[in-house]
This record gives sequence, C-alpha cells and structure tokens, in this order.
Amino acid sequence: MDLFPRSPLTRLLVLSVIAFAFVGCAVPATTSEALVWKFEGFVLAGTEKTGWKGIRGDETLRLVYVKRGETSENWTEKAEVTELPIAITFLSTTVRWNPESVMNAEKANMQKKQCSTDMWTVLQKDETSILYEWQNIKCPGYFHQQEIVRIVMGRWYLWFISYGIRDKTFSADKRAALIENLLKAKVIHN
Repeated sequence: MDLFPRSPLTRLLVLSVIAFAFVGCAVPATTSEALVWKFEGFVLAGTEKTGWKGIRGDETLRLVYVKRGETSENWTEKAEVTELPIAITFLSTTVRWNPESVMNAEKANMQKKQCSTDMWTVLQKDETSILYEWQNIKCPGYFHQQEIVRIVMGRWYLWFISYGIRDKTFSADKRAALIENLLKAKVIHN
C-alpha cells in the first residue's frame, strides 16, 4: 500500500488539505508560554532534558527542587516541574490533548513498570488541568513515597508539577497547603 498518492493532482490535493489544516497553527517567534508557580523552601538540585523539543526549538526540561542540603537522588521532600510540548499527544494513538488523557497515559506507563497505582486518586479536574495524588508508591527503582501532581495544559506545552515526600506522608495541614499551592499555578501567554 502506497502511503503517498502517485498522481500529481492527488498529491497536490493532499498537500493542500494538509496546508489548510495547519493554517493559523504557525507560531510567531515572539510567541511564548510559561507556567507561573511559586513555591518556597526548595532549591534547584537537578535539571534533566526530556528528549522533546518545544515550539522555540529548545529542548524541554524536568527540574527537581529539594530541601537545602539534599540532592535530586537523596531527598526527603521535593518539588518538580516538567515541561513537555503538546507534540507528544499528537504522536500517540492513546493520548489526546486533555489533562485526564495525559494522566491516564502516565498511570498506564507506571503500571507497565510494575508500579502499584491502587492509591492513585483524582482530587480535582477541569478543562485545562487535573490534580491527583499517588500514595504509598511501591515501584521498582522508587522509594516509598507520596506525590501530589497537577498536569496543567497550555496551548503549546503541558506541565507536570508536583510535590513528593519520601518514607512518610504529608500531614493533613501541609497536604491542604500544597494542594492549594498547586491549584494556584497558571499558564500565561506573552
């Protein structure tokens, strides 16, 4: 089966349809999108490339913040920010451009790694974000931990932002404060 038509007229028609589909999708060089999320008490401990390039052509990052004196491998509490381009949802047959679909893909990925996700709970969701909690993480290569994660969707990027604690759970008051802080994060466009 030929994936690209041989007839010049048919090729022109196909290319015209593709071009028409992307009219208005070009991103001017001045377009930018950022996540505003303020958190205190953490210092940057590690930066890791995600392997994905964003709309500006730069590689997106995963940033790990920990308590002062700790490292990205040896921490008691952490905050993380991962920036991913929306292209990852276009390349997948199972992930669509919505927060719940991205979360479900992440959950399925963790289950494939033999991670227990029975304590994975959605706390809040709307059209542009989903907030979930994963308690008692038992997973090869993971320490026993609890995570509170919010996936925030923008026009060009999605962000995974999270808090984690190792070898215990967050107190009720701290958990409530962290959830409130995650919910304040927002995408801004320039």
